[in-house]
Amino acid sequence: MIYKMKPVCFKPMYHWLILTALFSLCITVSNAQHFQFRTYSFNNGLSSYNANKIVQDNYGFIWIATQEGLNRFDGNDFIAVKKDPLKNNGLSENYVTGIAKDNKGRLWIASALGGVDQLNPENFRIEQRLKADSAAKNKLITNWVRCLAWSPQQELWIGTYYGFNVYNSRDNSYRAFIENPFNKNIELNISFTGLDSIGNIWLIAENNGIIIYNMKTKKMVTTISKEQLGIKADETFNVTGLFVDKPNSIYVCSSKGLKHILYQSNKYIPSATDNTFFRSFENADVRALIKDRDERYWVGTAKGIFVSNGKSAPEKIIHSDFFYNTILDDNINCIYKDVFENIWVTTTKGLNLFINDEYRFQAYKAKSGTLNEIKQVNVLYPDNDSLIYACASTGLFKININNFSTSGILNSDKYGEMETLIRVNKNGFLVSSVQQLLFLQVNNDHYQCMDAGYVFKELMPIKFNYFSTFLKYNDSIILLGSMEDMGLFKWDIKNHKLKQFKSQLNASNCLHEDNIHNIKSDRSGNIWLLCNESITKYNPLKDSFVNFFPKIENDEHGAPHFFFDLYDDGRYLWITSYGNGLIRFDVKDNSFTSYTEKKGLASNATYNILSENDSIIWVSSNRGLMKFNLSSTLSSSYFFSDGLQSDAFDERSACKIGNNLFFGGIDGFTSIAKNRYYTAAKRIPVYVGKIIFTALNGELTEINSLNGVNSDLNIKPGPVTFHIISPDYANNNRDNYAYRIEELNDGWIQMGSKKEITLAGLAPGTYHFQGRIYNAHGVTSDSQTIEFLVVPQWYQTIYFKLALILLGIMVISFFYGYRLSQLRKQHQIRKEIAEDLHDDIGATLNSVKIFTHLAETSPEKKKYFANIKESLTQASVGLRDMIWVLDDAGDTAGDLLKRLAMFAHPVAEATGIYISFNVDDTARDTVLNKTEKRNLLLIAKEAINNSIKYAESKNITVTFSRLHNKNVLTVEDDGKGFVQNKITPGNGLNNMQQRAQQIHYNITLKSAEGNGTKITAMKR
Repeated sequence: MIYKMKPVCFKPMYHWLILTALFSLCITVSNAQHFQFRTYSFNNGLSSYNANKIVQDNYGFIWIATQEGLNRFDGNDFIAVKKDPLKNNGLSENYVTGIAKDNKGRLWIASALGGVDQLNPENFRIEQRLKADSAAKNKLITNWVRCLAWSPQQELWIGTYYGFNVYNSRDNSYRAFIENPFNKNIELNISFTGLDSIGNIWLIAENNGIIIYNMKTKKMVTTISKEQLGIKADETFNVTGLFVDKPNSIYVCSSKGLKHILYQSNKYIPSATDNTFFRSFENADVRALIKDRDERYWVGTAKGIFVSNGKSAPEKIIHSDFFYNTILDDNINCIYKDVFENIWVTTTKGLNLFINDEYRFQAYKAKSGTLNEIKQVNVLYPDNDSLIYACASTGLFKININNFSTSGILNSDKYGEMETLIRVNKNGFLVSSVQQLLFLQVNNDHYQCMDAGYVFKELMPIKFNYFSTFLKYNDSIILLGSMEDMGLFKWDIKNHKLKQFKSQLNASNCLHEDNIHNIKSDRSGNIWLLCNESITKYNPLKDSFVNFFPKIENDEHGAPHFFFDLYDDGRYLWITSYGNGLIRFDVKDNSFTSYTEKKGLASNATYNILSENDSIIWVSSNRGLMKFNLSSTLSSSYFFSDGLQSDAFDERSACKIGNNLFFGGIDGFTSIAKNRYYTAAKRIPVYVGKIIFTALNGELTEINSLNGVNSDLNIKPGPVTFHIISPDYANNNRDNYAYRIEELNDGWIQMGSKKEITLAGLAPGTYHFQGRIYNAHGVTSDSQTIEFLVVPQWYQTIYFKLALILLGIMVISFFYGYRLSQLRKQHQIRKEIAEDLHDDIGATLNSVKIFTHLAETSPEKKKYFANIKESLTQASVGLRDMIWVLDDAGDTAGDLLKRLAMFAHPVAEATGIYISFNVDDTARDTVLNKTEKRNLLLIAKEAINNSIKYAESKNITVTFSRLHNKNVLTVEDDGKGFVQNKITPGNGLNNMQQRAQQIHYNITLKSAEGNGTKITAMKR
């Protein structure tokens, strides 16, 4: 019934305010059914919006034939197989006209002008091509193939524009049939092939009729002309589908209607059907016909899909603004039922999927663009088994859940947004809007709206208050919860009394706070008030209050929590909250446990709870609906894409009628019904569908293989990506994934909803990868194991490592030998120093001993004491020289000359000789080893001593330089000189020669009478 609204006027208090007529927004779905579809088109990855045929492979994946190639769909992604001129592994042509699956699971693909390609769905490889060849008889008639059918005899029946072939896959032989049995002068144009249950194959000769062959004998059984089917000779005739309803009852989907053929007495007889449903399509352009698990027939036509149980008239599946996610368009190409009982529909605008899910969602909203469409449902209130009242932002609505007709009762333009209502008695409802309290009287679908304060005088003081929730405690008491800091009101209807309860400072038996979100009762009849920070247990008979303050570990948001709803499962109370998800409250020990996004919920902002049964509850949120298992605490999430009216729901908008659940929120409400025909898959197929890695040649490589990798999978060190896929179309967006590598992981590594995992930094070696899926029903399934070898780089090979070890040994040996040599040299130096000390110091001490003895016994003591002093001085100088040699701080050529200057200057000054020391800048920092340093010092001292003692010189020059990168030490004087060949070398010159020899130096002596002497020590 439709009502129209007139202005409402308020009369004196004792008069009722009469609403003479009501505005109405009426939405009815007449002769139509709503089915929730997921739709996919070009924007979702489908290679072409024009999809025509579908087949499911043995792995569960769907293959869609389009005019732009073949597409495999795994529930999330499309992979297109097309013609690729650069590679020899693509389709022969892109316009796919037919597709068939053989007994081994391989797909045979027909294309316009491309012949037939055999595709392996495991790895996307084309393994065989059937082509026409004018020079060979045993080939296809033509490459222009229109349709395919695979027979139990392992033969492929191939329909073309010029007849048909039968290809025997066992011996690769062909048989050609080109004669048209209807008219030998007309080419045989085969547009469709299909198998019946008798063992025969049906071939459609376009515009002629039906040809039926025996698949074993390849002999024609019979023909049925289009005239026999009731089609005029000048009318076009084509067939796109064949449906075997019963072994002897066959329906042909044709451009001239649904034709019924009976098989009786070994004959095919066209027969008019007595079925009302099928008779509805006698003249329609029928494209497809199937029967689903619910025993419903689906008929696809050029003007939409129609469904029926086969006994009643067909109802069209339509697109409507009232429903969400309807079919893309009405121009149907084909309908396909997969092994999971999902229904796939191809149209000229894409692919449509009707899920055979465990639950069926139906989303409802008011018609878009009307004055008072339902924009947000605040409360859903069930009045009886077929009627729901919806308090919405746009008004109050009445909804018949049998036919979902919706009528507007109160307009928000007049009364404001509607918040909540409750039936007071058989005469009407108490309604709260944001402006006032109203009483809505109902009398046989006639509504009278009145001021609640005039109808019930006790409500007069609060008639302009805003209430968020009502609860009827018993026949006489209604509880009213306020969101305006007014606390709780207890209304005694029979005695016409109203009592208010508010929080009191430092009081125990009272409310803790005055803002009440919801009032709920548990199984024991206790009343619970859900507030911002507290949950209060209230006894209306005793007016007693007990406050609870949830203390939640790892509180993610902090107080206040804002508690909205409560459900009693018999052991625990489950409470929804804003910020801490779903909270489990154990009243006995006053403990609280929260279940949040970290534990699998879709959102931490939860609103309403409805129970499906004792172990399953449904929870609404600001991000979809969640099905929560109270025993396992596992949850599944559902979203707008699953058929909800929106992902955003309201705080108090939920109700249950029978087995149907209703949740309201933004843009309307959604009903949930259990699918009684649904059977959850015992095992979900799961595969490693794609592997991306760097091959040994350095190229980034992608492998698609559902049965693992047949050949050795050798990869270079670096990232390797595994993509886990599953044809779990119903729960694909709710499935969780995991993986493990046997060599690295003891358990499974959880991936959440992520389907790809990239592994990096794997050391060279053999690994085994395995994927796992956890579906929404708790069923797990594992993929096949993928073995792969990370091949070491050249520097990671055993040979390189052995070479490194060998090189290390050689280096260690070298340094060990070098160190040993250095130790030997140091030992030799110490030995030589010891010998020098023994010779020089020993001789000196022996002289001291002798001189001392002589001094004691001889009267010339002074002389011997002088000798003792000189000997000790020489010993002291020798010791200082040895200490300087051993000191690492003076190992350069500059240091050598400084030491010589300290020795020579005092002696030269005492004898009136000028001595100078020169070192080149390039040679100043030349480092000398200990032996070199000691011997050069002694050589230079010997030469200087000789010049001072014997040369009678006035000047001595000592020079250190570098000549041809060799050290050169020179001592030169301007003394009297001598003739070299007239003298015999003494101990001093011999000592210099020996010391030079020890450090690989050469001594040269140059002297002439009157021209001085020059002694040079030069590094060899």
